[in-house]
Amino acid sequence: YTTFVDRKGRLSTLGRGAGDLSAVAVAAALRADRCDIYTDVDGVYTTDPRVVPRARRLEKIAFEEMLEMASLGAKVMQVRSIELGMVHNVRIFVRSSFDRPEDIDPMSNHPPGTLICDESEIMEQQVVTGIAFSKDEAQISIRQVPDKPGVAAAIFGPLAEANVNVDMIVQNVSADGSSTDIT
Repeated sequence: YTTFVDRKGRLSTLGRGAGDLSAVAVAAALRADRCDIYTDVDGVYTTDPRVVPRARRLEKIAFEEMLEMASLGAKVMQVRSIELGMVHNVRIFVRSSFDRPEDIDPMSNHPPGTLICDESEIMEQQVVTGIAFSKDEAQISIRQVPDKPGVAAAIFGPLAEANVNVDMIVQNVSADGSSTDIT
């Protein structure tokens, strides 16, 4: 974590992933071309390599794709740091903090790591870039819900009050036509 200290000695961070977010914020303020993030992995993979041994490291990934993967559970980068990089067009290079600096050729065309950049920098367009997943999610369907105003609020209001995050809602017309199915 990166910690900021004000003149009175008070400490503050910018939230989880404070080091990443702080680094990208400083790079944006300096109008840097790139921000290198040294972390415990050697880049962004197509999926979690601890779960899928055939996962491969991506050389480049677009801001939008990385943002989507991070918001869906990929733990490589914190969502806010990617948003900041995208807004200020600061390319982010994710690399391993375990690589010895003397073994890294900064002038190499393919240094170890993953470049998070604007989509225009990526030549090969892939149908699927990567897969992010979460083991702590569930899908719930409620069938034959009366199709009238206020029913959805009666279902989702108590969930919100209980701090249950509902990520996606799909509503279909039931087979009988007078009710709805909510998933």
